[in-house]
Formats: sequence, structure tokens, C-alpha cells
Amino acid sequence: MKNRIQILDGFRALAILSVVLYHFFSRWASLYPYGSRYDHFEHGASGVQFFFLISGFVIYFTLENTDTFKAFWIKRFIRLFPSMLFASILTFAIIRLFDRSGFFWQSHQLRYLVGSWTFISPSVFHFFHINLGYTDGSYWSLWPEVEFYLFSSTLFFLNRKNFFRNFIITSAILIAAREFIFKHEEDAYPGLLVCLPFFAMGALFYQLWKIVQLNRKPGALHYFGLAFFAGYMLYSADVLVVRVLYALMISLFFVFIYAPRFLGFLTTPVITKIGTSSYFLYLIHQNIGVLAINKFAGYFEPFGFVCTILLIVGLIAFSIWFTEKVEKKFSGMLKTLLLRSPSKPKPASREFRQVVSEDQAR
Repeated sequence: MKNRIQILDGFRALAILSVVLYHFFSRWASLYPYGSRYDHFEHGASGVQFFFLISGFVIYFTLENTDTFKAFWIKRFIRLFPSMLFASILTFAIIRLFDRSGFFWQSHQLRYLVGSWTFISPSVFHFFHINLGYTDGSYWSLWPEVEFYLFSSTLFFLNRKNFFRNFIITSAILIAAREFIFKHEEDAYPGLLVCLPFFAMGALFYQLWKIVQLNRKPGALHYFGLAFFAGYMLYSADVLVVRVLYALMISLFFVFIYAPRFLGFLTTPVITKIGTSSYFLYLIHQNIGVLAINKFAGYFEPFGFVCTILLIVGLIAFSIWFTEKVEKKFSGMLKTLLLRSPSKPKPASREFRQVVSEDQAR
């Protein structure tokens, strides 16, 4: 797609594939005919944190190119809601029809379908004694995203000129406060404070990327942010493998910023298409995929993994088709309806003219 940073789409492809492999070979192994024989992706869930890094990068750009708080949230709604609407209804219908064993009981509930459309964490509903949740448990990561949108957009539109300084300092204070004052046993649905180091690191990477584009040098605040957020990411990892994965994510962003030619393999059409459709693939893959593996992988034994590979290819193909043929048109209709007289986005500075597509911001 024109004006997209293809390496970011490549990063998205890496993130979504790691999450899919985690769910299809490790997370739900007890439900599969092949059991845990192929359980080699137990840390693939870290792909979600990679998504948070990417979101921090792109949301910072989006803020700098949006005129008002209202316009920003309209754009976020247009970007997130159509895919959620279609994906949650599809998941609800398939699970209701074929999940006879009740593996995913929440997907059978109409109220959970409606709860998914709000993007609000079940923890918030439960706090108010409201029995709502998500159709698919993988939707949990959307709530920290929405919280991050609120946090960053509030800071930005309160003081656009000093946003970077305020964002870095406030993020660091919140992360430190959670670590030393408010830390407690983790909820099943982590919120912004748990995920903020990744969002903040992504936003900092955007600043570094922009500086490189303008042939400038980082300042003291950039170095502080790098040390603090990267250090906390590595410190927060509970096992060595995850710490290594976080270090790899950070390294990939540095290569992207300072030596992107070495990441050319991530810009191949197949990989970028997977990255472009990663949001919808993320929304549909877990419950539908796990149910399909449970029902059909046994027919492929002793090579049950073949069923899973075919399923992954099918889900990717469907997600690409949906993103290009359905979601794009539906979002276009919403833009016409909700942004009838959109002002042309203003670049971050007079020298800075490289444009990132709004479609990359999730």
C-alpha cells in the first residue's frame, strides 16, 4: 500500500505469526489430537508485546498528524471497530454452531459478543458487577491499546508543543509507581500500566526514527528514555528466553531506524500482506482455529501438524481478502460519513515530509 512503511508491516507479520504459533501449538495443546508433541512456541505470546511497540511508534505519528482530539478518536474508531464487528460476529456464529463440547463457553454468549464491541476489559465490567466480557480471550490486548490512546492523546492535545517531554516523564513516573507502590498480583487482563513500557519504547523509537530522517542528534531525554524503558522491559521479563526476545525486538527497531537495508527481507509482498491484515487475523484466529484443530487434526495423524499449517495458511488468506476487499471499503464509508470535511494532516515539522499510512495505526 502506498505510503506505508513496509518494514513495520514486516514487524507485524512476525508478531502475529508468533502469537498464532503459540496458540496453535502450545497454549491449547491439551485440546489437540497431537497434544504437546509440537509444543515449541511457548513464548510466542511475546508477539503481543511486539505489537505494543509498533503501536507506540505509529500512534505517536498519528497524533502529530491529527488536528483535534475528536478527529483522533474518530480515526481510531474507524480503524478498529469494523474488523472487530465482523470478526466477533464470525467467531460467535462458528463457535455456536460447532463447539458442542463448550471449550469456549464465553463465545456462546450474546452478551459477550456485545461486550467485545466496547473494547472494555472484563475486569472493568466485573468491578462494577456487570457480567460482560469478550467473545474471544485474545481480545484482551485491545483494552491496553485503548487506554494508551486515551493517555497519549490527552497529553498531546493538552500541550502539543511539549508532548514528548511530558509523555516520557509521565510514563516513567507511572511505570516506577506501579513497580514500587502499586504492584500486586497480575490480573488475567493486564491494563495500561503493565503494557506502558512497550508503548513508551515504541513512541521513543518513532522520535529516534524522525530524528534520523532529519539528520539530527538525540538529546538527553532520548537517552534517558532508551535506558529507562529498555531497561525496564528487560527487567520485567520473568524468564531468560523472554528477556532475549525483548532484546531482539529492541534490536530490530534499532536496525530499522539506522540500517533498514538489512531488513529488506521483511518487505516482500507476502510478508507485508500478512502484516497489513494482522489485526483481523489476530481477532479471528484463536477460538476458531483451536476448535478446527481439535476437530480435524486427528484425521492427519501421525502428522497432525499438517492440519495446523493448512489452517494457518487458510486463515491468513481469508484475513488478507477481508482486509483488502471488505474492511477497506467499510472503513472508507465510515470516513465519508464521520470525516466529511477532514482537514489535511499537518506534518510534524516543515522538514519532515515522510508519510505513514493511517492504516498502520493499530
